[in-house]
Order: sequence, then C-alpha cells, then structure tokens
Amino acid sequence: MHRRRYLIGIGMGIGVLASADGRAGTTTRNETDLSLWVLETNAPVDAGTVLEVTARLDNAGSTAVSRDVSLVVGDDRLDTASVTVDGGETETVTLGYETYPVERNVRFPVTVESGALVDERTVGVFGTDDSTFDYVSPADEISVQPGTTVLFEVDSVALGEYGGETSWSLDGDHLGRSFGPWYAEYYATAGADYWQHTFELSGTYEVTAAVAEGYTTNWTVHVDPEGNAAPTVDDARPSPGTLTLTDDETADLEIDVGDSDAGLDRVVWWLGHADVVLDVTDVDGTTATASTTIDSSCHGCPIIAWVIDEEGAVASEHLWTIDAIGEPTLDVSILETNDPVAAGEFLEVTVELENAGDTETTQEVSLTAGDEQVDATTVTVAVGETTRLTLGYETYPVQQDVEFPVTVATDDDAAHRTVTVLADADPSLDVTILDANDPVSAGGVLEVTARVENTGAVTATQTVRLVAGDDQVASESVSVAPGETTRLTLGYETYPVQQDVEFPVTVATDDDADDRVVTVYGAGDSTLDVTILETNEPVAAGEFLEVTARLENTGSVDATQTVVLVVGDEHVDTLSVTVPGETATTVTLGYETDPVERDVEFPVTVASEDDADERTVSVSGTG
Repeated sequence: MHRRRYLIGIGMGIGVLASADGRAGTTTRNETDLSLWVLETNAPVDAGTVLEVTARLDNAGSTAVSRDVSLVVGDDRLDTASVTVDGGETETVTLGYETYPVERNVRFPVTVESGALVDERTVGVFGTDDSTFDYVSPADEISVQPGTTVLFEVDSVALGEYGGETSWSLDGDHLGRSFGPWYAEYYATAGADYWQHTFELSGTYEVTAAVAEGYTTNWTVHVDPEGNAAPTVDDARPSPGTLTLTDDETADLEIDVGDSDAGLDRVVWWLGHADVVLDVTDVDGTTATASTTIDSSCHGCPIIAWVIDEEGAVASEHLWTIDAIGEPTLDVSILETNDPVAAGEFLEVTVELENAGDTETTQEVSLTAGDEQVDATTVTVAVGETTRLTLGYETYPVQQDVEFPVTVATDDDAAHRTVTVLADADPSLDVTILDANDPVSAGGVLEVTARVENTGAVTATQTVRLVAGDDQVASESVSVAPGETTRLTLGYETYPVQQDVEFPVTVATDDDADDRVVTVYGAGDSTLDVTILETNEPVAAGEFLEVTARLENTGSVDATQTVVLVVGDEHVDTLSVTVPGETATTVTLGYETDPVERDVEFPVTVASEDDADERTVSVSGTG
C-alpha cells in the first residue's frame, strides 16, 4: 500500500475543516466592546457522549450587556445560554450536546455564536466501531539494521486540526513531542504527527506514541544486522551542490533511489529554512526515479529529500542549496522575543533584515503564528544595509501553557522561533480564607475575608468567587501582580432557614480554593407571639385609640417583623420591630377613630407575621 495516497486523503479532509475554521477568515471574535472566544472543549469524546465547549465573553465597555451564546454544529443550533457581563468583566459559559453514535472517527468544526460574534474550534469524536488511531505507520513490529533511522507516524481525532500533540517515548523514556515548524508542516501536508529515531545499537526496543491521556500505540523494533536496511539515494540530477536560480526560473530535480529489502514507498521533498514540503512523490519497487520541479528563489535554502520505504526506514539527504542571483535578497534574523507572555497579552518579535542582493528592495515582512498571519509591514532596504523592526500581536486566551512556532518571512527568506504563551491559569492565584463573621442569623449577611496571592510569573486578572454549598453567591474581579497579595471581602444575604445549619463556604480563583465551615442560626419554629395587654378605650368618636401589646420571641435568634393594628379589614397602623431570641417587648399602636354618631363596639387585632390577638373596644358616638 502506498501510505502517501492514504495520507493525502486524510490531509484533504483536514484541509476542508481548516478552511471552514474561523481562524482562516470566517471567525469574528470582536465587536466594539465585546469579544467571544472558544476557550476549550472536552474533545475528543466517544460517540454518543456529551461534547462540551467552554467559551468566554469579554465586555470591554462600561455598562452591563446581556447576550445569548449558542453552540452551532453544521446548521443546527444545539445549545443556548443567556449570559450577562458587567462592564469591564468577563464571563465563561459551557455549552454542550450529546454527540451522534457515529461508527467512524470524525473531525468537524463547532461554532460558538453570539450575535455577529463567532469563534470556531475543530473537535474529534471517536466512532463506535473505530480504533483511537486513524493511521499508524510502520507496522507494530519491525526489524532494522543498526544505524537505521525509522519514521514513525500517527493520526487520530485526538490530534485536532493542527496536530503537534503527540508525545513520544523509547522504552519508557520521554523522547519529545511532535512540535515545531517541520512537524506542523508535515501534519498540514500528510495529516500525521511524526517522529524519527535512529537505532544505533542491536537489541529490542519499544516506541510509544501518546496522542492524549490513555490513548497510546506501540511499536516493537528489533535492531539486528540481518534487519531491514535504510533506502538510498543513488544519483541526483543536477549534481548535488549549488543550485543557481534567477528570478522566475524553475529547475527540474530528479533522484534515483533504491531499497533492496522492504521496497520503496515515497519521497518527501523539503525546502529547508523555509520549512516547506515542496512535493511528495510516490515510488515503489526496489529502484525508482523520483522527480519534482522547483520555482522557489529562497536564497541559501537547502533542498532535502526524505526517501522512505514500506517499513518506515528513512534516508534524509541534503542534495542542493539554492543560490538566487540577479535579484534582491532580503535575509531575516529573529533577534529576540518578549516571551513568555500571558495569554491575551501582546507578543513581540524583533527582527533584523539585511539586503544581501545587488539592488534596493521593497518587500512585505510578515509574522505568522502557527499557520495564521498575525502581523505584516512593508519595508525598503538599500543594498548592503540592515534594518530592525518589531512585529507582534495580541495572543489568544488559552487554558494550558502552549509552545508554538512563530515565523518572520520576506519574499526571500524566513526565520523561526518557538515561543511560549502562559495560560490564563498560569499566574496561579492562591487563596486563603482569613476570617468570617459567622455565626449569623438566618437572613443576615454572611461575610468572608480572604487573601489572594499571585505565586506565578505574570500579572493575573481573575474573578474570585464565593460559593456557599453548590451555589456561587458573590464574586469580584481582582488583578494581582506577580508576588503580590490582596485582600477582599465577599458576602451575601443568607437564606431564611428554619433550623440552625452548618455548611462549607469556598473562596475560589481559577487556580485555587479554600473553604471554611460556617454557622447560620435558623429561625426555627420560633414566632413573635402577640398578647394584647391593654387599650385606652372607651374613647370618644374622633379621638385616638391606643392598643398596647406584648411581643414574645419564642425562638433563639433575633426576629424582625412588621406588626400591624387591624380594624375591620383595614391596617390602621404598622410598626417594624426586632425582638432578640427568647425575649419579649411591648409595643403601642393606635389610630384616630371615625366621628360616629352612635356608640359602637368592634374588634381590633394586633398581628405579627406569626400570631395575632384580638380585643373588643368601645367608641362613644357624637349624637
């Protein structure tokens, strides 16, 4: 089987998904004051289980904004949540849906939308009838001669859209990760993460590739003088060495390759320095001729051929170096970057440009992060002169520390540097509860004071949350510099529980949490019992009638209630009173009686929220 033909199909599928990805041009993450980001997903997930997507809505304005945030897959709006974000604040929301029970592993884009704001992320779902890995090469057990380099390859939905996540080990010892410009380019072209390892000594070895926690594949490699030998490059046309190209000129390249053991599979043509796969040529049998055409004028760039056989043995040959003449040559060197930076902060890359050609040149200089161009400017450099400039961009919010290549490129040259962006969680805001004002009465305000310390390397801006039981009851945004601490007090009005309760309260940042058990005294069955003690009746019509009542709190905590004087169906007087637990107090209420002509008797009632007492009173008429 020609692996290349199989991999091309995978690569095209990934390419289609990438073209739909907002990062390629359809995403609109920012309005004037609002921005929307996909922070993370729980992908890959098993078919039929819930896929969750966490998004962040930032409000850079001064007033609160309420928006619906929706999860969209294809044309289906599968989940929606309403989010309110105060001015200058950030809110996260997790949306999800139960994936379909597909049989095959699939990758597809999911979109989070809010009005005109859109962000996408490509996710993977493991099919019910598929293995974790869509492609593994070579076979799981091979034999090679000492000194042979083997190319190991894997593809899985767990690798997402861009790959670079596979971790490799040899006999349990970590070798590295498929991360960097060549790995990214190979994944974009071939649809697989790879690793090369040269087995120098005879013996038996185990190579392991892990694409996610719990998802691994293994190879057993026997290294023996009788094993498979690496393929060879037997001849090259033109002869290896300097390849002189003028502007707009192309060159036909051809190599004769051989493999007497496993049989040939393919040739991967690389343009070094630019880190680009020029072409992939399928070959088979024990001898073959591979050819390609190059039209690049990348001055000083090497052309490298990987010759790969059916068992993964690979020979890498640096065959030619391009000498671009008769044109300006703007060479690029990266001098420094300001990484590591915190997610969302500005990453700066300082470069030096040198015109090594024989004419003045004006070119665009671009900065690419991963495979996305994030900044560009136009410069003019005279012959033999150098200039410096700084390019940069605001990094994306990430949940985990990430390393990725940045590339600064002109028409003639490119330079690369691996940079680090520290996750939003990386500053590490540690929290310690210092004090609480408990015990408090049910309905009273419970306050918790905490210390927040930034033990990380960058300034951290996070929301500190107060959680009572399972409910978030208060929050406050803080910004803490590295090594600094701040104090804050969060509080909420406790619930009107009837019984004394103890429960945990937690103060939490994105990185840490501390809890304490607090006490709230319940109102229990205690009531404000009412007893009318006396009145000033009889009174003359039109005069003031007074009623004095005793209020007894039969509970153990303070009771605050409104006490009313009722005549007929009318509340003629009200009074708010607070009576401490297990105590009593007296109150007097009253009103101006109506100017009736005849003597009357009628009931008056004094009522609390829990009890009432009634007394019949007399009013003398005016007639």
